[in-house]
Amino acid sequence: MKLRGLRRDDAAPLLAMWNATARFDPLTPDLLEEKTWDDPGFEPGLALVCEDQAGIAGFAMGVVRGAVGGARGIVKLAAAAADRRRRGIGSRLLGDLENRLLERGVTAVRVCESAPNYLTPGVDSRYSAAPYFFEQQGYERIGEACNMTVDLSAPAYDLAKAEARVAGHGLSTRRAGPGDRESLAALLAAAFVWWLLNRSVLGFQFRAVGANPSAARTAGIKVERTLLRVALVSGAIAGVAGVSEVAGIQFRLTEGVSGTGIGLTIARQQARRLGGDLVIIDVENGACFELRLPLEPGDKP
Repeated sequence: MKLRGLRRDDAAPLLAMWNATARFDPLTPDLLEEKTWDDPGFEPGLALVCEDQAGIAGFAMGVVRGAVGGARGIVKLAAAAADRRRRGIGSRLLGDLENRLLERGVTAVRVCESAPNYLTPGVDSRYSAAPYFFEQQGYERIGEACNMTVDLSAPAYDLAKAEARVAGHGLSTRRAGPGDRESLAALLAAAFVWWLLNRSVLGFQFRAVGANPSAARTAGIKVERTLLRVALVSGAIAGVAGVSEVAGIQFRLTEGVSGTGIGLTIARQQARRLGGDLVIIDVENGACFELRLPLEPGDKP
């Protein structure tokens, strides 16, 4: 029995072993591709196969995700063939994977929670041996999560009662139409901003810098870089609003309404506060703008 890296020609036997073992989380060839080679964090050195004379006996894949305070390692996928368990396959795969993650500067390791590209949000308790196995390896439970599903091919639900309850609060329901495009865009933008600020690493950095820049810098957050990202995200959201106004309401640029000069002035002031500048470069058909900022310690030119 030996460990080696995952190869492209392992796809078919790995898929067969996985589906025979992980009966609650079956994979298709396309889904296997998405969760392995197509993961932005995929590294050949972190995708391990345990092989014996009968073929693939186990598989484990790790990824490294960025996190505030240091890199976090994830045991994204792990399985041992059902007919070859209790032979140390899982322990050997996990131990080797942990060592490889440690070599990459990882300070903590989690299991399955590899957003945004993940198969399950945590260890599925329906695999009764899985939680016990990881606890025996020194892992601790930090929360509970679950995947949920609904069969949309089932007969249509009777929504009369639900609609009546909504109507009792002075609300009505109807199918969305082209005229709702701007309202839906605003709703989705608001939901995105909420998720960004409250559920993402970038949002945590935004809030930390906004609350106390000095403390954020002490914690290792690049304050100047974060301020620039805030400006870029804010500008992108404002741009979406402008596109909605022009494409969905006015259908043209309105004369006498221009914020270009004000926007450039504010952008240049912010750039100079960070020790850089906003430079206007003449081109044949107009002008383009170049943002120049000083490098921070550790940045590459």
